[in-house]
Amino acid sequence: MTPRYSPRRSIQAIASFSTSDDIGHGRIHDLSVPGCRLETTASLCVGQTVNLQLYVMPQLTPLRVPLAVVRWIKSPWAGLEFIGMSPADQVQLRLLVDYGDWPSQGRPQAS
Repeated sequence: MTPRYSPRRSIQAIASFSTSDDIGHGRIHDLSVPGCRLETTASLCVGQTVNLQLYVMPQLTPLRVPLAVVRWIKSPWAGLEFIGMSPADQVQLRLLVDYGDWPSQGRPQAS
C-alpha cells in the first residue's frame, strides 16, 4: 500500500457549503492539507465544485475553501479536494493539520 502523501487529522467540525445548484451542511471527520472527508445528506456528484466553510471552533472565523472538488462519494460520505484557498487560510489549514487545535484566543499566527 502506498503511504499518504500528506498527514490526515481526525477532527469533528461543522461545514457549510454551496454548489451551483444548492446549499448544504455537514460534518468534517478527516482533514488534510489537500482535502477532507465530509459527512452530509446533501446530494453531491463526483467532479462537482463546492464553496466550503469549516467551523472548527465556534468562536473563530470559519476556514474558507472557495474552490473544492468532489473526488469520491460513498454515501453519506464525500471526499473533497481543496483546489483554491487564500494564502492566509492555507497557513491556518496547515497549522490545524500539523498541531490539531487553535488556541482559545483565536486563530494561530504564522511565524
